[in-house]
Amino acid sequence: MLRLRRYAWRVLPLLLLLALYWPGLTNWFYQDDFGWLNLRHDVHSWRDLGPALFAPKAHGNIRPLGENAYFLVLSSLFGVDALPFRIVAFVTQMGSLLLLGSIARRLTASRAAGFWAQVLWIANPGLAAAMCWSSIYNQILSGFFFLLAFWFLLRYIESGAARDAIGHWTAFVLGLGALETNVMYPAIAAVYALLFARMYLKKILPMFAVSALFVFVHFRFAPPPHDGVYALHFGVRMFSTLLTYWTCARPLTAAARAAELRHAGVARMECTRAAMGSSVRRGVVRHRSRPLSAARRSQDGLLSDRSRGRSCARGRCGDRLRVAREMDMENRGTGLRGDLSVHVAAARICHCSLAS
Repeated sequence: MLRLRRYAWRVLPLLLLLALYWPGLTNWFYQDDFGWLNLRHDVHSWRDLGPALFAPKAHGNIRPLGENAYFLVLSSLFGVDALPFRIVAFVTQMGSLLLLGSIARRLTASRAAGFWAQVLWIANPGLAAAMCWSSIYNQILSGFFFLLAFWFLLRYIESGAARDAIGHWTAFVLGLGALETNVMYPAIAAVYALLFARMYLKKILPMFAVSALFVFVHFRFAPPPHDGVYALHFGVRMFSTLLTYWTCARPLTAAARAAELRHAGVARMECTRAAMGSSVRRGVVRHRSRPLSAARRSQDGLLSDRSRGRSCARGRCGDRLRVAREMDMENRGTGLRGDLSVHVAAARICHCSLAS
């Protein structure tokens, strides 16, 4: 009985993940997926493999593991069968859940804290898009490598074993190949070491040099776009953008908050239906046009509300998490893409809330 209870803490979050997101296993490809599926046609010999993996793609990013290798390998093995893509995404997220639970238990010495950190991350809506859309598998993979690196760091601090130090560095470097946001990992690891394991801080400092080198190489060979929705804008307009987010984050009356939550719930539900509206039945792709048009109307409604200065329908938590990333970006559209940045941040907030 004790053994069963010990394993139940680890198995139940995985079952909850499947219970909530199992429709993501049945999703076919969607939007950007079709461009990535064509990547295998660019490889005709071993000489073509390097550019296919490391050449800048997807609005100028270098993500050899999070996008290129993921689609190149699976599409070469399984063609346009979407199930293997979805299985890999679910297995990776399950690994991240196990890592999060282990990290929380090590930091708090509480099995319950580890369990509830996993449950809160699963229940966060920021996870939904990543569990349904293959093109943003990089979000899941980057979170896995981020947690894996920190897990190895905790083990290294406890044991001092060289194998844990090697695992720490390996997970960090691989995380850079999944998503460029992992360049911030050394800062988080350094803060932890400074507070709880100061003698290991010098072991982490070289990681800053690796992150700086990655940033230099990234901007050297994949310069950011100067126009479009992904363009970065640095100037005085950053302050007006920050003011917009601050306005959205200020407290509202109970009636206004309730009306806003209803509006956000309808829009999110319609967008989710649109994202899951494509399915394969006996080799025929069926597109449900009605939910898509409803989602488009919902998005148009959000845009029109934003232009009138009244739209905070994306949710308070999402705005606060994304403000640092989006305060210097203009012309961002509403829809599924706006929620992508909260995937890993939600895991950190779940853990910090329980630890406090």
